[in-house]
Amino acid sequence: MRSVFFPGPSFVPQESIAAMSKEIVHHHSKEFSNVLTNIQNSLKKIVKCSGNIFLLTGSGTTTAESIVDNFLVSIPTTQHLVCCNGRFSKRWAVLLQRKKFTVLTYDEEHGVSHSPSKLLEYLENNPSISTVWFVHGETSTGVLNPIEKLVRIVKSFNPSILCIVDAVSSIGTEYFYFDDWNIDIAFTSSCKGLISPAGLGCVFTKKEILGKNDLRFSDSLGQNVVAQPWTPPIQLYYAFEHSLEMICNFGTDRYIQHVADNKKYLCDLLSNNYITIFGENSLHAVTVLALPPRKNFLEILNNEHAIKLIGAQDHLQSDYFRIGNFGFIEKSEIEQLVSIISTYY
Repeated sequence: MRSVFFPGPSFVPQESIAAMSKEIVHHHSKEFSNVLTNIQNSLKKIVKCSGNIFLLTGSGTTTAESIVDNFLVSIPTTQHLVCCNGRFSKRWAVLLQRKKFTVLTYDEEHGVSHSPSKLLEYLENNPSISTVWFVHGETSTGVLNPIEKLVRIVKSFNPSILCIVDAVSSIGTEYFYFDDWNIDIAFTSSCKGLISPAGLGCVFTKKEILGKNDLRFSDSLGQNVVAQPWTPPIQLYYAFEHSLEMICNFGTDRYIQHVADNKKYLCDLLSNNYITIFGENSLHAVTVLALPPRKNFLEILNNEHAIKLIGAQDHLQSDYFRIGNFGFIEKSEIEQLVSIISTYY
């Protein structure tokens, strides 16, 4: 049984960890360019994106900040709407405020997804909105927002509004159609549904959206050569290449269904043991559930059973914890996990 059930960073396959031991090549070499090309080709299959894919070193938050600095221009007469219903969506509102943008928020309760009709009302009441930020899968609450419908509402109201999607906890384990859903910019990181070590960010944009390229992105914008302008963590790219290859060889849709089936199995077992699950619970790879009465429950699981879980966030922290089921988890592992945690209720 695996020990790590975090909602990120996720459990990394041993084969991907082993890939990091390969011989180091120079980051301007043809060999490393081939690694980057393989990664981009795999990501195109997973995300269904025919536009640009930029890779950078950093966390999901670093990646979001790079998007702001490279693609958004602060104009006093424009407004930026952030759809908030959890910790990470609120983080993007704070990020924009700190960068001196005019920010509005459409807020829903934690555990509740955003409504297309309410979003339309916000747009109609604020005609100067130029950008809308969404979180596809809210890691803090286990909620999946209906991005396809939300983006459609925005583009029907005003096609020039830029739609930016945080897909950190959804890409890989949820259906995501960048082109078909008419998304302008999306981003993710290596360490969740893409089952790789933390430390790499991915940005997807429409072909015509290239950005200023003056901070953290590759210097290959508009060129045929795939390269990194600064020394990247080459070993992480080796692992990332291998994990993406595993997902593509397994089948991208099949992988999504595997994670979805595991989620259903997990929730059925939890319900059979009368364990309370929080919110709409619509995100395939993250489940938020009520803590048992036993004090130091998560610490006990780690010390006595070598099971690593993490608490909920913000005002949910004292009453809930989270289970992540990213990757190729076996149903027997889920059974063992629930069998152990249910004894504390």
